[in-house]
Amino acid sequence: MTNQYVSPHILSIGECRFKLSSANKELVADTEAVFVKAAISQEPYILIDLDSPSPFVVSGHPELTDSSVDTIKRVILTAQSLHQQKYICIEACYLVTPNQKLVLIAGASFRGKSTLTAALTWQRGWRFISEDLVFFDMEHDRTISFVCPLSLRRQTPEMIAAATGIEPEPLLYGRWLVRPDLFCLEAVSSRPDILVCLEGIRETKPLTAEPLARSACLEKLIALGNWLTIPQAPDYLWETLAKTDCWTFTAGSLTERRDRLIELVER
Repeated sequence: MTNQYVSPHILSIGECRFKLSSANKELVADTEAVFVKAAISQEPYILIDLDSPSPFVVSGHPELTDSSVDTIKRVILTAQSLHQQKYICIEACYLVTPNQKLVLIAGASFRGKSTLTAALTWQRGWRFISEDLVFFDMEHDRTISFVCPLSLRRQTPEMIAAATGIEPEPLLYGRWLVRPDLFCLEAVSSRPDILVCLEGIRETKPLTAEPLARSACLEKLIALGNWLTIPQAPDYLWETLAKTDCWTFTAGSLTERRDRLIELVER
């Protein structure tokens, strides 16, 4: 690994701990900024070579579980989206309902994406396609699905319990929900039936739900992804959302957001 730069911090997704390496220091720094620093930094970790098509393991050689493999996949996809412009990446959660409708919930950090989607999976039987970051593969016109632990804040299980009546599940290290059974692993279209942009701070005011024109929806997605910098991506997303029912949810409680979204799906 001549002239390789290695990230100074051990990062984590659930139980998987990893560092990043690349000849491109900027790529390492930008990718590292997306993930969470490990609470326990002295344990063995995976070293992910962002320049190699086949990531390899060093430093303790921890066992590569299925979850670890999906974690590596997510990290590589993030790096490729940030610098190689290979995939469209949007800050969102992508779900499939029991009647096979596809729902994309987009929004910046602290807007309640993961809380809303976790509540829908626990209570209504919806399944995750991707959580936190959604990757669109333009070449194959599909969304890339993979299983990763869900990143939730400490108070989130209690909030979901209050809204759904379902007892909260313990979070790994106080942050990660490890539930592979909540994920959909089939190849899924990149064309959502419903797209909701979350805005405003949750629960500060009653929910305001308003329909969005396709052009207004794309404008809101500019700050949430890399698509404006990728050739053909604007045209691709414009065509992808041609039949999508687009909405914006501003403020509102978890219960209000959940109930309104269920109404949109079932109407």
